[in-house]
Amino acid sequence: MLAVALLAVAAAILPYALRTAWADWLAHPELWLGMGPGTVEPARYEEAARWAPGEASYPGFSAMLLHNRARATADPGERLRLLEQARERVDRAIALRPTAYRFWWLAGAIEVTRALTPGLTAEARAAALQRAVEQMREAAARFPNGPLLHQQAGAELLRAWRVAGEPVREATMQLLVRSAQLQPSRLRDNYLLILGRLGEREGLELLPRATPSTAEALLLLGDELRRRLPRASDAALADRMRTLALGAYRDALAASGLTVAALQRFSAAWRALADANEHRRVAAELRERFPRQPIAWLAFADALAREERTLEVRRALDRAVRLAREATEEVLTEALRRRADFLYAHNDPEAAISDYDELAAMRPGDVQLLLQRARCLDRLEQPDRALAAYEQIVKRSPRWIAGRYALAQAYAERFEWLEAIKQWRAIAGINRNDLAAQLQIARAYERLGLRAQAVRWYRQV
Repeated sequence: MLAVALLAVAAAILPYALRTAWADWLAHPELWLGMGPGTVEPARYEEAARWAPGEASYPGFSAMLLHNRARATADPGERLRLLEQARERVDRAIALRPTAYRFWWLAGAIEVTRALTPGLTAEARAAALQRAVEQMREAAARFPNGPLLHQQAGAELLRAWRVAGEPVREATMQLLVRSAQLQPSRLRDNYLLILGRLGEREGLELLPRATPSTAEALLLLGDELRRRLPRASDAALADRMRTLALGAYRDALAASGLTVAALQRFSAAWRALADANEHRRVAAELRERFPRQPIAWLAFADALAREERTLEVRRALDRAVRLAREATEEVLTEALRRRADFLYAHNDPEAAISDYDELAAMRPGDVQLLLQRARCLDRLEQPDRALAAYEQIVKRSPRWIAGRYALAQAYAERFEWLEAIKQWRAIAGINRNDLAAQLQIARAYERLGLRAQAVRWYRQV
């Protein structure tokens, strides 16, 4: 009985297997003979499809080849004839395998090529583009989490941008935005697509539309525009790039929920691209929009600092620190650090050291904070405490060159040249290319009257 059942199964499967194998041979004989891919013709796939009528790939491949030929054909009549053949085959492939998103995408691409055929009436072109949008949306619906598919669908529709109406353009941007939402690294590729297809002047205006409204995407837009700014072809284009970049950074800071990282990029960009008045105006708008957000007050303080409005900067920083005590530790750390650095730079080391002490308690392993605190002790003319602080820094981070430089300078100011030389020699050992340390060693030996050692070190510089 088992043998009979197996024979029955084999009898049912064998004809299908033979037809499928024969169809594959007809489509790709060179592969079966080990001769490489060879030249593929649509007729081969049509013959294979007759032997394997339930296989969607053969009409799909045939449609792809016909579409490629149509795109390469200059004659409008021949192009439309090839597109009709391609459309019939891709429709057949979709009917056999409706879940295959690539077939839906190909159907949309065929309609885009039809819309771009010279001599087509406005009504026919609009109808073709409407079908293209429907097919591309169907493809995206079949593979909603595919960033590459969304990008390719948007890229195809982008080919027809100059002849398309607003609904088609909106669909194009939606697909490109979705691709960047699914995979942020695709955003720059989208920018290159837009600028490559439409040119820099026209494409530039579309970049914000192709950008998701997230902080990171807006920051990437600003960075891309800043990168292109030095290569702008004329002053008007450069001004427009600058305006769009500044707007992207401003929107990014607001969209981020006012994070520390976004603030740092915002302030750096506005300092580089905008004048002080404009920087202050935008920072003031952010402060008015987010009056309880410490980051907004820090941005305002940065803008005021460019105009050297010292008292107003101090008040803004004080307000930021007060508000930051109700925020996250990261925000409080940033606010305290900025205020401490400001106080140190404006000769108020006693107030600065209080902030550095609080910061050191929150971040005990941060040697940069300890270094700033030690410098405050120097400013307060407490050399013994400062020296002990520098020694502690070097003990914690023996390979940190900035700490050793500070300790060497402290010894030098006390005329303890041999101790200073030890630190400079340690720096030269860490970085053999540090000529400044070697020069300090030579000068220190010279002050000690050790001429031979001084000459030897001078010769190494």
